[in-house]
Amino acid sequence: MSAPLQPIIIRGRYLWQGQKRFIVRGVVYQDNALDRQPYDPITDEELPRLQHDVALFKELGVNTILVYQIDSSKPHAQAMRLLEEAGIYVLIQAYPPLRGINRFDPYGSYNAENVQSYFKTIDLMASFPNTLGAFVAQTLINQSMDDAASRDCALVIAAVLRDVKKYMHLKDQTRGQRILPIAYGADNDGFRDKQIFEFLHTREPSERIDFWTFTKYTWNTTSSTSQTESSSDLTTPFTHTTIPIFLSEYSSKFPSPPPVEPSQDPNSPPSLSSSATKTLLTSPTTHHFSGGCLYEFNHSVNNYGLVRLLPNTPTQIPGFQHGFQGSNIETERQNAVEQRQTGLGTVLIMQDFVDYRETLRELREEIERVESSDISNEAEAEERGSRSNSEGVRGTGIGGPRPSGVTSSAVPHAMPEQGENSSFRITGEVPESCIDWESEGSRMESEAG
Repeated sequence: MSAPLQPIIIRGRYLWQGQKRFIVRGVVYQDNALDRQPYDPITDEELPRLQHDVALFKELGVNTILVYQIDSSKPHAQAMRLLEEAGIYVLIQAYPPLRGINRFDPYGSYNAENVQSYFKTIDLMASFPNTLGAFVAQTLINQSMDDAASRDCALVIAAVLRDVKKYMHLKDQTRGQRILPIAYGADNDGFRDKQIFEFLHTREPSERIDFWTFTKYTWNTTSSTSQTESSSDLTTPFTHTTIPIFLSEYSSKFPSPPPVEPSQDPNSPPSLSSSATKTLLTSPTTHHFSGGCLYEFNHSVNNYGLVRLLPNTPTQIPGFQHGFQGSNIETERQNAVEQRQTGLGTVLIMQDFVDYRETLRELREEIERVESSDISNEAEAEERGSRSNSEGVRGTGIGGPRPSGVTSSAVPHAMPEQGENSSFRITGEVPESCIDWESEGSRMESEAG
């Protein structure tokens, strides 16, 4: 049995695993081919499928998975232990479907019943040392901050963030429960997300985000572009951040079938996916970023994905949509670079799986060097983290397509610094808490006693 994983903690602008930096080498883990959405893939009842996939996670060399849905009504202990033994951490959304913030009615969705659902997820996942952190919302705001609904969403996000952090503090005091790092996951629109970032990370420590993530689907990674240039495009907007930043989702291709026959020439330029991963997981990017999660593990209708499982019979996997799978099955098989027979069926290995696996193997020593040798940067990270967080980020990331493949023409902007009299600041009152904290505190004390 392997040694228990150490919980990931935050000091300054980096993630830490004990005295070593932690670089996220992750993958998004869901299965859109199952006709039972929402779907939590890490419940104990999903153990056979998870055991199957963990073997592939280990082959890839990932250390993190991002799971969109957590069903707090179901046990997760065996599944989380399986992942822990494989050295894998889990990023989660803290809200179940239909219980998160509604972008069309943010104030209406901010109520005690919905916020309590966040608390249930936190209670469940805080008990596992390999829960890396939780999101209070992801890609919720997708319109300009000039839009009243977007501003209202930002204010309600701040309210939920405050409530979740207060709840975790009380549970720590009464039960010794672990306090999870909390984040907002942004899309990748420069000016808008700059405003959201400034608003959520410049609040009081008890009310601010602990880390920030965003998505990226376009990269300046052509054969004529150096890795240093690509890194600069990614990191320059975030040079002065004071909290950890990594990519919650990234890819480097539009959703389309892979090349029929990849080049075998050892001198040929690397694939775009390999170039993006190399840019993200090596210096100088790692001076500012802490890795990211590739989108995504299971191949689905949007043509992103590393593998596709074709069960021997549809009943082997509950919710399997046989018609959806069968519609393009021959094309899927032709595009796969390898087919493996397993106890659950046929696994189609896509070229992106091979590219990601080989890139992580190639970068293993470099990543280990970064994680081990950057201890000297801890003082700098601590110093940055102790400064006034009004310094924030400068500029913004480059916009990219969402997983649907819709492109964006967004380009980097030089953003103004946030100041007392700047119209750049998000204004408005964060709503008062919808939680009866006196009753909540009494309940916790009663449970503890």
